[in-house]
Parts: sequence; structure tokens; C-alpha cells
Amino acid sequence: MTPKTALAAALGGAAALSLGPSLACRQTTPAPTRPNIVLLVWETTRADHVSALSYPLRTTPNLELLAAEGVVFDNNIATAPWTLPSVTSLMTGLSPTAHGVQTYEDGLGPQDPTLAERLRGAGYTTALLGVNTFFEADKGLERGFDFYFGQGDVPGPELSDRMQGWLDSRPTDRPFFLYLHIFEPHCPYDPPPEYAHVFDPRPASLSTDRAYTRDEWDRVFGCFRLPPPGAAGQAVLDMNSYLSAYDANLHYTDHLTGIMIQRLQTRGLMDDTLVVFVGDHGEEFLEHGDHGHGRHLYQESIHVPLIIRPAGTAKARARFAGRRVGALTSSVDIAPTILAVAGIDPKALPQTEPQLEGIDLSPTWLGRGPPRQLADRAAFAGTDHEAHLRSVQHGDWKLIVDVGQPVQDPDLPPTPTAQPPPLLFQLESDPEELHDVAQEHPDIVRELMQSLQQHETADLARAAKIGHSARPLDQETRLALRRLGYLE
Repeated sequence: MTPKTALAAALGGAAALSLGPSLACRQTTPAPTRPNIVLLVWETTRADHVSALSYPLRTTPNLELLAAEGVVFDNNIATAPWTLPSVTSLMTGLSPTAHGVQTYEDGLGPQDPTLAERLRGAGYTTALLGVNTFFEADKGLERGFDFYFGQGDVPGPELSDRMQGWLDSRPTDRPFFLYLHIFEPHCPYDPPPEYAHVFDPRPASLSTDRAYTRDEWDRVFGCFRLPPPGAAGQAVLDMNSYLSAYDANLHYTDHLTGIMIQRLQTRGLMDDTLVVFVGDHGEEFLEHGDHGHGRHLYQESIHVPLIIRPAGTAKARARFAGRRVGALTSSVDIAPTILAVAGIDPKALPQTEPQLEGIDLSPTWLGRGPPRQLADRAAFAGTDHEAHLRSVQHGDWKLIVDVGQPVQDPDLPPTPTAQPPPLLFQLESDPEELHDVAQEHPDIVRELMQSLQQHETADLARAAKIGHSARPLDQETRLALRRLGYLE
């Protein structure tokens, strides 16, 4: 499928590659007794911009096809609003406080096995193909992979070609675990020309009045800057330009994903493969005064898509295909779910290792519906990137707490400074988190604060079993992070 075809389809229909069977290319090797597993992660992907989760613009038609064959989890929360701690949670089933990877210098401790290590120990052949500077660093994410390709500056088509090469050279006598991390949704928002203006002009119903002045724009990290604005002091660049460019990026990433899925299909692998798609974190577009990610825990930063397409024939999937789950889920649920599907009981891991925090979601399609634990679960997130924040969401309520030390002005004598009060939002009536209702509901604040404190205490106990390492960043890594907008 050419970009021009995808562009035309986006204007008049779904820009989607068929996920139907390709019998002419099916392999004749017998299906594995346990499914292959593909963990597909998109960078910087907000749930509310994914058409597979009901966004009005057709940004992700290939994900729509994936969702139609599987289960969509509408309220999935990332554990952190930036890549390194979030991905480490995907690979460990633990929150950042527990696995200890909370800053650039942190790495996994030796007592914390990764998902890849557990699967390789159970007989899987394992591979990672990921684009992000963090995959180049020695953070422990490489552990357990038989094949590891982690780079910071590789375009999506090259990643897809490398995936094809690995599929054709892998051992075929064992099931495989393949982690794919696609970078394209991240800034800069510059898809190929065929995609760049696919959603221009922006519909009025999806437009915003948020805008940068020239002075504000000058303070934005270079990675995020769209073409130059006008004169100093003027409102020169409205967020609609960014939103359309971001949506175009998602659409292009969806096209790349369709090609990758097709490469599984043409090798006859899809019926034997569990596909888990998730975003690692979201992106802010001035909703709360900031642009980018990493520094806040509002929904635009941590509400990310989760779609699981189980292995099996179309007939076997018919009873759950297209199911939507509205209960809260978390990115810590992915590791126990994958382990359970691979035949490893996540509740029976050695006591010398930290027990996983997440919930096995496989009963959603193997049983009659979502596991009972989801009915009363809370979802937690945190960041220690230029801020120290924790959040807990339970049902309709969400609490954000500043856990850092109050900042003192170095030019003034030390004075007692009050900790910023917690923020409470009722998401059903206030999905944009514009109205703090903490003073009106002190009982809810106390309840959620207690839940958050219990969670942090349990995580610190898990962390004590692991330990973690902190390594200074080399100059090359610092420069790469600065290009991506992570460092001043």
C-alpha cells in the first residue's frame, strides 16, 4: 500500500491493510502449542487521538482492524508520562517506585527479571526492535533478548525491514516474543509529505483556541517547534497546527503498523500470535499550560490506548472480537497478561523476586468477561522528571499529589513553605481536569491519599528486594536527550 493510497483512503475511508488470511504465503510448519507474542508499543500516543478508541478523525484505521478482532481497553493508564520508566513498567509489571527506574541515570536492579528473561526461560525465542535513545543505554531493558536492536534514530520503514529480516531468520522450533517500539508519533511532528496535511483543515469541532506567543514559542524545545511564527509578542502559532501535525504522525505510524502486521500475516503467523498494542505515554498541547511530556500527570499525558488481539482463528475469536472494556487498566497489567498466555502463572513467581503489581487480563477473552479484580481497582502513575508527582485514579475520581520538596528561592532566607495541596478531579463531569474539587470532597481526598500511601509503601518494599543502579549519562546520550526535548 502506497502513501498515496493511504492518503486517499483517509479522506474517503479507512487507510487500512487487510488483516485477512494470505493462504498462498502460509507456512506449513505446525502451530506452536503456545502462541507467539508481539508487544507493539507506539511512542507518545494519546488515547483520545486514536480512532480505534473512537476519535472522530480516522487516524488509525489499521488499529481499528486489530481492535475489531480483539479487545479494546478504553481506560488504560500508563505508569509514567515519559518513556524510560513507562517501558520499564511494561517489561517488569511494576510501577516506577518499585522498579526504581525514575530518572535518566537509573537502571534495573539485578534481582528484577524482565519479561523477556522470564519468557526466554520458558522456551521462547526473544527479540527487541526499538527506536529510542533509551534503548541504546545500559538500563537493563536489553536483558533476556536473544536478538536486540535498540537505536535512537532509525526511521519506521527501516525498523519494519529489520523486523522482516528477523522473522525470516528466527528459529522456527519455538514460539517467539517480539517487542516492537515505533518512534514516529514523537516530536518532531514531520511525517512524509503524503501524510503531512491529511487532516487539514481541522474540523471546527476538534479545534482549539490555545496558542503560543512568539516569546512562548521561543522557549519551547526545538524538537517541538513547527515552522517559524510571526513577530515577537504576537499570538503566532495556534495549537490546531500542532494537533493536525500530531494526528498526521499517528496516521503515518498506523500505516507502518499495517505493513508490520501484514508481514506477520503473509508468513501465516497471525492465527498463532497474540498482539498487544499500547502507547508508552501521551503528549500535552497546552491543555494545562505545558507542551510535550514527562512533567505532569493529567490524562493527556497518561491515558494511553491498549488493544489486545488474541491468537486463534477468526471463528475462535468471534465470541469476543470487538469487545470494549471500560474498567480501569494499567500498563503494569501487560506483563502478567503475557506471562499467563505463555503458560507462566504470574502468581507463582519465586518469592525471592518482587511480585507483579498488575492484573492478568486474559480472562477478558478466555472467560466470560474482564477479571473481577478490575471492578474495584485503582490505577497509579508517577513522574520524577522535572517534578515529583504521583496520581491515583479510582472509579470516577483522580487525585494528583506533589510529593517533592517545596522549592526555595536561593536568594532569600530559608522560610517554611507549604506543600502544594493535592488536586482532585471528577473525570466523568470534568474529563479535561479543569476544576479542582478537593475542598468540596475532603473525604474522597483522604481515601485516595490513603490508597496512594499504601501503594507507595508496598512499592518501596518491592524496591528493597531489587535495588537499582544509577549510571552517569555520557555526553552522546545527553545530546540525544536534548534533541528530543528531555533536557534543557
